Amino acid sequence: METSALSLSEVQESATSTEEEHSCIQDHTHKLLVSNIKRPRHKPKISVIPNCVSKWKRKHAEKVNIYYKESYNPIVSDVLLKKGKLIEFTVEQVEVLHFDGDVMAKVHIDDFLKELSEYLLIREQQYIGGTSEVADGIYSQLFYTFATMCNLRPRFGGTAPSFWQGLLGVDVTSNPDFRLCTKSMSYKEKDENNICTVTFVKKTQPVENQSKKRYKESSCSSSDSSSTEDSQDEEPVHKRHKKSSLGCSDSSSVDECEIFTPEIEEDLDCNVLGRHAGELLLDVRKYAKGNDKMPGIIVNGTKVYFTLLDISSHHMIKLYQRKELDKKKDVATIYYSRPLDILVEEDRIILIENFMRLNNFQFHSKD
Repeated sequence: METSALSLSEVQESATSTEEEHSCIQDHTHKLLVSNIKRPRHKPKISVIPNCVSKWKRKHAEKVNIYYKESYNPIVSDVLLKKGKLIEFTVEQVEVLHFDGDVMAKVHIDDFLKELSEYLLIREQQYIGGTSEVADGIYSQLFYTFATMCNLRPRFGGTAPSFWQGLLGVDVTSNPDFRLCTKSMSYKEKDENNICTVTFVKKTQPVENQSKKRYKESSCSSSDSSSTEDSQDEEPVHKRHKKSSLGCSDSSSVDECEIFTPEIEEDLDCNVLGRHAGELLLDVRKYAKGNDKMPGIIVNGTKVYFTLLDISSHHMIKLYQRKELDKKKDVATIYYSRPLDILVEEDRIILIENFMRLNNFQFHSKD
């Protein structure tokens, strides 16, 4: 009987212990659930700008206070002259301008004319076939031979990427489509300089006429929503900016200025403009050689836009040192010409002259 009683007592004690353990487990589980509910969820940090300028839009360029000028510059050479003093054309350059150069110059001219004929033939065949798109490579080859004819050395940008470590806290890289380098007329001179950054508008990504939807950003196939701002955000219009008495770009307050969209955005969308601005910024840091102005070119099919980034040394230093930018004083401007078409003889003559001018910058000059 005693054995039986002890056994019953042990059973009751064991049951009580089991209930307590079960209650303890339930209480612990409840605490964990409550803890998980109350624990704040940390959203992934969103970068201010993409780490590759090929994904920039105009709004990203404006994060570092780079703005496109309000309107086209009607005189193409004026855009380049903002770079600084240009050396006069040499006798050899004048001969090339008049298609009366040496044997090598004539070879380059012949190469360009062959590419031009090939392009016109392809376009005619596609017109007859009812299609309108021409492969990007055709435009690239046409531009390459045109630049070579103008005594420049085109180089693919991907062979020498530009980097900026810690730009607004982001490590940024740039791979322009081309860079144009100087090419001496004399075999004795070996020095070359990268003097122009070239951005192509890809024909596989049609450019919509922004005049019909100026405040609506077109989609960008290369945007990265995981690391940048929402791609659906509208592209902001920006403030009119002007030159201050000190000679650097300045911006007036919102109450004092007129809101506008740059005229060039009627032809080229914000993705192209943002990318080009980023490429100019990273290249001015790498190649400007003391002169904080970087020439550029945007190629849209057979149309060519000359551009020039004008940014002050003070502005650049603040970006290097990751200091907060002054919205009025630290403002850079991108000037741009009206588009010129390689297919139009009158435009082509102006283009040849201004491509030749790219060889004649006096480097190491200061503002």
